[in-house]
Amino acid sequence: MISNNESNVMDGDVDVFVEDDTDLIYMQLKRSLIRITPRESYNELINSDLKAARQLNKAEEFLRVPNNIYYSEKVPKKWIVSTSNENTGQVFLGAEKMSYFDLLHQLENPEVKSLRDLTNSMDFDEAISESIDKILSDEFGAIELIENNFLFSSIRNFGPDSYTLMLSESKSHAQFLKFWSEANAANNKGEQRKLLEKCITVIPKDGTKHLLVGKCLSKMGESARALDIFCEALEIFPHDPLITSYYSTELFANRQFYNALTLLCDSLEKYRNMFDLRKLLRDSLNYCIRKGLLSQAQLLEINTRYAALK
Repeated sequence: MISNNESNVMDGDVDVFVEDDTDLIYMQLKRSLIRITPRESYNELINSDLKAARQLNKAEEFLRVPNNIYYSEKVPKKWIVSTSNENTGQVFLGAEKMSYFDLLHQLENPEVKSLRDLTNSMDFDEAISESIDKILSDEFGAIELIENNFLFSSIRNFGPDSYTLMLSESKSHAQFLKFWSEANAANNKGEQRKLLEKCITVIPKDGTKHLLVGKCLSKMGESARALDIFCEALEIFPHDPLITSYYSTELFANRQFYNALTLLCDSLEKYRNMFDLRKLLRDSLNYCIRKGLLSQAQLLEINTRYAALK
């Protein structure tokens, strides 16, 4: 990692250099909120992503000649590693935006033994290409789904901008897409719920799909079942910030204030830099204090835990 003194001398900005015998990566680390709306995502692009890319390019130019900070003859890959999920997998001025959580996951992958393995495993285009190749070879019978436009049907009942479904690499995911499309086309709530339950039955260990279904059920007013599914999603992906956010919000909406605040504290004590969750905890706690929604013992406990996070 680069020191503050070195940062003051160098043009541009690099936080971490990672090098092995064959590869070199320059990383800039960004701690950011999760952007919910297209406008916020665009602002993230302008104010953070492009700025980081320019800084990495300036740093590359500075470090290209021998210097006292860091020098290598290798051509570096440039990564913007961020806790936000917007624009991940995209390249800005030669620098690729990567998810911090994806990086943590790949660092625990036993098949990653070199930087080349790491860059390949983080390659968004490669992952999508593999999935498309399997679909086109009809490895799991998905061509019929594509021909019938299941993959691209509008989300008429659940909102056009709420959910994104990724192409997948297993037959169970193709079945999920089929049930999802049928739920979207169903004319009554009972049939929709039945089909949404089938969605998670065919992929019981996919937390992302659980989150999608939980959000739909919440919109439909099926709050008790949505809570169960959010809980299952969090068991699959512990402390995932997006799941934690929706789960705690649903708990709050059901007047389970203490449980919602406890859930947020649990995640922030594990990963302190999830600033969107920190803001949600602060705002929720302040609301509970103003409205007198916690017992004295509960308030003391949550206040103590929150203070320890600062």
